[in-house]
Parts: sequence; structure tokens; C-alpha cells
Amino acid sequence: MYFTALILSFTGSIHCIGMCSPLAMAITNMNKAAWLNRLLYNSGRIITYSIMGMAAASTDALIPVVQYQNVISCILGILLVIMGIAGVSGIVIPFVTPLLAKFVSLLKKIFSHLLQKKTKLSVFAMGTINGFLPCGLTFIALLFCLTMKEPWEGFVYML
Repeated sequence: MYFTALILSFTGSIHCIGMCSPLAMAITNMNKAAWLNRLLYNSGRIITYSIMGMAAASTDALIPVVQYQNVISCILGILLVIMGIAGVSGIVIPFVTPLLAKFVSLLKKIFSHLLQKKTKLSVFAMGTINGFLPCGLTFIALLFCLTMKEPWEGFVYML
């Protein structure tokens, strides 16, 4: 379990450097205490990921996901590929594209509001919100958490 988390984090870090670093640097360089802002921002992001992992791992208590893992993996894998192609090509996926656009728009509004405040709490909150931005790597890691028996395993995996 931890080996896959390590491999995913190392291989995904190149993606994160290109996608998330400009955003993180813009937010955390707001004043002289940039190191503290970076710590607060990333703490918020990591806490969000960990709680999402715990929630995903908790689904085993409600639905025996492991029994249907192959089917779920195939369906979600196909959906991720379709969403990736749609994102690059501009193809609209009924229901998914409009909902995703509304969700991202809401996150941007909240982000913009927090960015204007420039407080330590707002930097932490922006990191927390960043954890909810749609990301294929996060989705893949959360899918793995679905196979875990205990919520703490999902928390630690995403941590």
C-alpha cells in the first residue's frame, strides 16, 4: 500500500510542479513570511487529501467495493480518459462538463475572495480548497483508497 503511494507521489510530482506550483507560488509569496505561507497552504491541501482518503476508505462499510473492483476500475478509468480528452479538445460531456464547470467556478470565486484577504487563515483555506480541484492523480489515489478496509488506511495513504 505505502509503496504504491510513494511511486504515485514521485511520478506525479512532475505533473504537480507544472500544474500546481505556479498557483502555490503566487499565493504563498504574498509577504516576507513566504515559508510560513507555504507551510499553511500545503498543510490545508494535505489535510483535505487525507480526509478525502479516509472518506473513500470508509465506503467499504457501506458498499463492498472490493467485490466490484474490476468493474469500477474499468468504468472510472474510461471516465477519466474521456474527461481528459474532453478537457483538451473542448468536447462537452452531458451532465459532467457543466457540473464540473460550475464546481470549478465556485472554487475560483471562493479562492478569489480568500486571496484578497491575505491572512494566514485565508492561505490555509486556499490550500484546503486546492485539495478539491479536479485532478486525475488525486482521483487515481482516491480510487485506490476505495479498496482499503479501514478509514485510517485511506487517511495515511493520502497523507
